[in-house]
Amino acid sequence: MLKEELFSRPNPAGLVLEYVALRDIRPNEEILFDYGSQWANAWNEHVRHHPASSSDDNGNGYGSPPLNDYTPAYIMEEVATNLRTAEEQLTYPYPDNVFTACFYRYSDGNDDHYDDDKKFNAQSINTNSKTKTRAIPWKMSRGLFDMTNLRPCKVIDREPIQTGGKKMAYTAIIQNRPGLSPEEQIPKGVKHIVSGIPREAFRFVDRPYTSDVHLEGAFRQNIGLESLGVFPTAWLDLKSEE
Repeated sequence: MLKEELFSRPNPAGLVLEYVALRDIRPNEEILFDYGSQWANAWNEHVRHHPASSSDDNGNGYGSPPLNDYTPAYIMEEVATNLRTAEEQLTYPYPDNVFTACFYRYSDGNDDHYDDDKKFNAQSINTNSKTKTRAIPWKMSRGLFDMTNLRPCKVIDREPIQTGGKKMAYTAIIQNRPGLSPEEQIPKGVKHIVSGIPREAFRFVDRPYTSDVHLEGAFRQNIGLESLGVFPTAWLDLKSEE
């Protein structure tokens, strides 16, 4: 991959190294990567000084236990089949380290979202009615599930897609996030409500600096690539500037 192709990706940091096999890889063959003795020694030292919260089948510990109210977003994604509404979370809140987000493009659908939202919110204010709401139907479109379209949202209602069915459709307040293009930004002061959102369009997201790598006692150690012969010799012959 050319560097121009790499940096044109939405998340260029997602690709760090490319591996090229020097021989055929047999079916079901496990490929291992040696992080070097310095990393292994640091890991062993870490395990000795931090009580293990869990172990694998061989009894190997994984480090310090997480906080009692901490649940990673990927775990929440697995266990939360149905999403709680904002009202339900007043009694049964999600862990503080996660929030719900959904795949949505404000620019999809009608081109007059802004005028419609502005008119409706003004009407709601003038009538002073708490029950007067309008929801725009969620729309599936090509490329919608790209991570660039993931934005915070607050679930306010849910209902079965079919009568008596277990699969739910959700209504949510869609919110902005940093980095959105102007055409994707919901105007300030506008409550943009979308209905008919499937569970598959939601994700649990770790709040900034709350993922497991930020927990107290998390293991951090550079991978010793320099001593493993990964880099070509020609890359390692730079002379220091005089």
